[in-house]
Formats: sequence, structure tokens, C-alpha cells
Amino acid sequence: MIDITEKNISNIVASKPLSIPLGAFSGIPALAGTGPKINFEIEPYTDVNCDFISEFTSAGINQTHHKIYATITSSVSMVIPFNSVKIKESVKFLVCETIIMGEIPETYLNSASLDEMMNLIP
Repeated sequence: MIDITEKNISNIVASKPLSIPLGAFSGIPALAGTGPKINFEIEPYTDVNCDFISEFTSAGINQTHHKIYATITSSVSMVIPFNSVKIKESVKFLVCETIIMGEIPETYLNSASLDEMMNLIP
């Protein structure tokens, strides 16, 4: 598993400055890898948001299925002189789920519409 935290990203970026050959700034593809290398420092900026979503569904006559999801959205921006790059990723995962039990009703009627419920003749 990759540890994507602000401290870890800062350590990775701070350990190695970005070296770009001077020919890359010419705009000519043949000169892109030539010339002396210029060192740039990269500044990472991170933002992480977490939202919880609760979902209820029927699981039978007297049962309700309850699920709690977490949606984590991470945004990492790298700022270098002359440019910046932003990467945004989102993941949704199930945190927990449970079945809520209720009392068993004396009568039960399951129908999709009112007309179907009122028509008692098969």
C-alpha cells in the first residue's frame, strides 16, 4: 500500500530536485534533452476530504439493511516555476453494514401499486 500523506510527499519531493535540460525550454523536440540541467524545487500541496453516506434498504418483512460508506477525495498539486499539475482521485468504500431487526407484523401486504393492492381476486 502506498502511503500518500503530505509529510511523505514532501519527503519524496524534497529529497530530489527536478532537473530539466535547458534545451527543453526551446520548444524544439531535437533539443529537448540537450544543454546544462537546471534544478527546480517542487512544492506539493495536498487536500483530503472525507464524506460519509448512509443507505437504508429493505431486507425482508421486518428487516432493514443499513450501510455506511466513506468517500475519500484526495487532491495533490505540484507547483514548479512556470507550471503546476493537479491530480484529483476519489474512492468510495463500505465502512460498515448491519441488519436492523423489527417486530414481525401480524399482517403483511407487498404490492407495487394501489390497483394491485385493491384487486384481491386472483
